[in-house]
Amino acid sequence: MLSHDRSPLALDAEFAALFDRIDFLAGLGETVFFDIENGSTLFVDDLALDPVGASALSANAIRAAGQHFAALQSLLERADPPRLPAFALLRAALDAASSAIWLLEPDDRDERASRALRRHWADLGEAEQMSLALTASGASSDDTAAWTRAHSRWFVGVPADRARMALDTAQTVAAAAEVVEAFTEVPGAAVVITSGRAGFGSVAMARYAADGELFAGSLSMALDVAETAISLFHARAVAASQLPDDAATLAYLRGR
Repeated sequence: MLSHDRSPLALDAEFAALFDRIDFLAGLGETVFFDIENGSTLFVDDLALDPVGASALSANAIRAAGQHFAALQSLLERADPPRLPAFALLRAALDAASSAIWLLEPDDRDERASRALRRHWADLGEAEQMSLALTASGASSDDTAAWTRAHSRWFVGVPADRARMALDTAQTVAAAAEVVEAFTEVPGAAVVITSGRAGFGSVAMARYAADGELFAGSLSMALDVAETAISLFHARAVAASQLPDDAATLAYLRGR
C-alpha cells in the first residue's frame, strides 16, 4: 500500500474497513438496487422526461463511482502501488458520486428535471465535439430530438436555454458537498470535500506528494459522498418514500 508514517498495522486495518465499503458499493450493480419501483419519485421523473429519462443519469453516475473505487482498490492491493493513478481514480469517483447527488437532491421536480436536462444536454454536446473531432460526424439527431421533446413536454412555454446552461464540475461537487455535510452531520465536511477534490488533482499531476494516512482519510471522505448518493437514490427509487406531489403528478402524466 501507499507509504505512510503511522504504523502499518493500524493503516492496514483502516484500509480493510474502507475496502469493505468499496465492495458494497461496487457490488450494487449485481443486485436489484437500481430497479425503480412503480410510483416512486424516480419513476415519475422518468415518465415526465420520457424519452430522455432521469434515473439512468444518476444510476450510471453511481455505477461509475463504484467502478472507479473498485479499480482503485485493485491498484492499492499491489505490493508497490503507483500513487498518481490512485488519486486520479479518487477524483473521478468523487466527481461521479457528486453528479448523482446534484441530480437527486432537490425536492422540487422542476429543479430535478432542469438538472437532468442540463446534464443530458452537456453529455450530448461533449459527445458531438468528440465525434466531430474523431470521425467528422456529429451526435445522433435522435438524441437531440429526444432532449427537445422532453423539454417541451415538461417546461411548457419555458425557453430551452434554461436547460442548456453550462455545467461546471467544481460547482457540482461544491453543491453536493453541502448535501453530504448535512447528511453526515460532520461539521466542515463540505470544505474538506471541495478542497480535497482540488488536492486530488494536484497529486495526480505530480505537483505534490501525499502519504498513506492522508490517502486513507481522503478515500473515506470520497466514500461518504458515494454513500450519500446511494441513500438519495434509494429514497427516490422506493415508492413508499415518494414525495408528496408524486401521486398527483403521476395521475396527470398518465392521463395526458
